[in-house]
Amino acid sequence: MKLTPLHKAMLLTGIYGLFSNMIHPITPTLIESLGLPNYMFGLLFAAMATGTFITSTFWGRMADKRGRRLVLVVTFLGYAVAQLLLGYVQDAVAMTLVRLVGGLFTGGTMVCIMAMVIDASDERHRATQLMYLAAVQSVTGSLGFLLGGVLGTVSLMLVFWVHFAGLCLGAALSAIWVQDAKPGTASAASPKINLRLMRSMLPLSAILFLVGVAFANFGTYGFDNAFNYYLKNVLSFPSSINGIVKAVTGLLGLAANLIVNPWLLKRMQAGPALVLSTALCAATLVLVALITDVPLFLAVNVLFYVLNAMYVPMQQALAGQDKQLDLGFISGLYYSIRSLGMIAGSLTAGFVYEVNAKLPFVLAAAAFALAAAAAWFSYKAISKRTTE
Repeated sequence: MKLTPLHKAMLLTGIYGLFSNMIHPITPTLIESLGLPNYMFGLLFAAMATGTFITSTFWGRMADKRGRRLVLVVTFLGYAVAQLLLGYVQDAVAMTLVRLVGGLFTGGTMVCIMAMVIDASDERHRATQLMYLAAVQSVTGSLGFLLGGVLGTVSLMLVFWVHFAGLCLGAALSAIWVQDAKPGTASAASPKINLRLMRSMLPLSAILFLVGVAFANFGTYGFDNAFNYYLKNVLSFPSSINGIVKAVTGLLGLAANLIVNPWLLKRMQAGPALVLSTALCAATLVLVALITDVPLFLAVNVLFYVLNAMYVPMQQALAGQDKQLDLGFISGLYYSIRSLGMIAGSLTAGFVYEVNAKLPFVLAAAAFALAAAAAWFSYKAISKRTTE
């Protein structure tokens, strides 16, 4: 079967999702083995997310000027080298700087792949393809957790080297597969974002939507980093358990996206469906913070991850739904705001964890409640505008 540009974009997303997530389940073990403070799990992820935020729109513009292929090769290889160095540095400052450098490169990979999907999709099917893209990234990311967690029980450095080899494979396939779009084709992040442009282009509905994106990603990444560390630090589980939990939730999340999301979207619009899914995330995290029984605690966490996998494709599809906005502008802004939520959520989780190990779960629940409220008011603003 001949691979279409959409097939290639999905396969590259799968490679990126699988190998880029291998490091996360072994990060708690790495931190403890070096005798570093607990907050480092949040600081390291925040450093990576900061790099992503800084360069997302830059890589989008470079993809327009120099081509998708070149940007993908450079970002895959740059992230691979930075992550391999992470396995060799020994102190907190060096680890933070290496994660920041890694984020500077990885900020371009998914933005560029998203641009490929937009290039290859017609307007009628674009939202569906973007939902598939988010689902592939979520599922392969979970499988990457499993692979990294299992290999981590053998050797931490083995994880870093497999991680490096996998990202180099992504670079090689990008060089072979990717055909650059014609000059002038809009990328997913090509417009240069500034406050004047934002004020002139964003209606209230889009501002509220992006506020919801920020809060939802604050909750997702604050919880995810704290939960990953909690399993090792409090429950003393090996890294393989982190990987197994994420693999199971990834497969259940895929089933939810293939079965529950389509069923839900037949019965309500995407806006209310997003409100429902984020509100359920908030309610589930309240239970996570209250439960002390370990098996029940793990079961409720699995439920949260399934709900979390459901809201992400909805949110990504809604990013391109407002016909009043330029798709490239809102997509690039979506990734930037998403990165801000990742930075704030992981950094906050790392420091409040020092106060109480379950406090990050409480803050994540509050963030999802605010995300649900923002999504609801965004939906009402769009409904009001379309009826006027």
